[in-house]
Amino acid sequence: MLHRLLDPNATNKLTPRKNERYSTSVPAQVSQGHHVVPCKVKDVSSAGAMVEFQGDPCPFQEHQIVRFTVPGQGTCEANLRWIEPFKAGLEFRISEAEKQILASYLETRLADQF
Repeated sequence: MLHRLLDPNATNKLTPRKNERYSTSVPAQVSQGHHVVPCKVKDVSSAGAMVEFQGDPCPFQEHQIVRFTVPGQGTCEANLRWIEPFKAGLEFRISEAEKQILASYLETRLADQF
């Protein structure tokens, strides 16, 4: 389940948007084929996440489909919506039902910490 991708120790809620975002710093990976790139999740919502790449700039292209993995927690496919040299915006490729579950988890589990 995707809610396991999230850090229950997230530190603060970010600016309201269509989908509520939560700040975090969880180690993760973005991959395509055999190319695996370590990153940190900087914020997360039920629709996606912003990741920050460690060391080298993002080697992927906008609009590519990638695998987003938090080791030991879970994996999902995501669209690369935007890319800066060391950051990228991911849009989760999950069903509306999964988004609702994830939104509920974020609201009940993480919002209490703010």
